[in-house]
Amino acid sequence: MLHIQARDIHVAKTGHNDAQGSKEHPFLTINRAAKEAQPGDTIWIHKGTYREWVQPPRGGTSEDKRITYRAIPGDLVEIKGSERITSWVKGKNNIWSVTIPDNFFG
Repeated sequence: MLHIQARDIHVAKTGHNDAQGSKEHPFLTINRAAKEAQPGDTIWIHKGTYREWVQPPRGGTSEDKRITYRAIPGDLVEIKGSERITSWVKGKNNIWSVTIPDNFFG
């Protein structure tokens, strides 16, 4: 009989997506952790603002074998599907504008 142990996977703004996903070597993105996670695993998200679209390829197999996403207790975690635009230019009559390339929209 094959018994697979549930895993704790960590994500932090100081991480790297080529890391192991451990507490000491976390992933950078929630999406990377979601791709790694298997039913029963918990993804622990450390403080920070995560600007990404999370697309989990799987969710779990039963009530007891879900993939769970949790913020580290006491950490403020924000997941935003928006990108931060910092190249605004002030024009005439106090009107602000920005040019965004087409590839920005996927």
